[in-house]
Amino acid sequence: MTTITDKSVFRVTRAAYTVLHHSKYRQIVLGIEPGDLVTCREKGRRKRWSITADDLFHFLVRKQAEADRRKKIEERKARRKNRS
Repeated sequence: MTTITDKSVFRVTRAAYTVLHHSKYRQIVLGIEPGDLVTCREKGRRKRWSITADDLFHFLVRKQAEADRRKKIEERKARRKNRS
């Protein structure tokens, strides 16, 4: 792992994705910038979306918790269906 610097680091994804409602597939440029910001943009475009590392972490934890909750609900429904 590298040491913390004031330098931004950007990497391009291997696969191409659609963004929002655009039908054209483009690679995504991801960046880690000073101030614990994670930035995303489409390759070849200037519009950026940023989120703090803290907000990103909380979003990912909440998303996983919701997925676990949905899975439990589906398992309960399946058990109830099998009992009848």
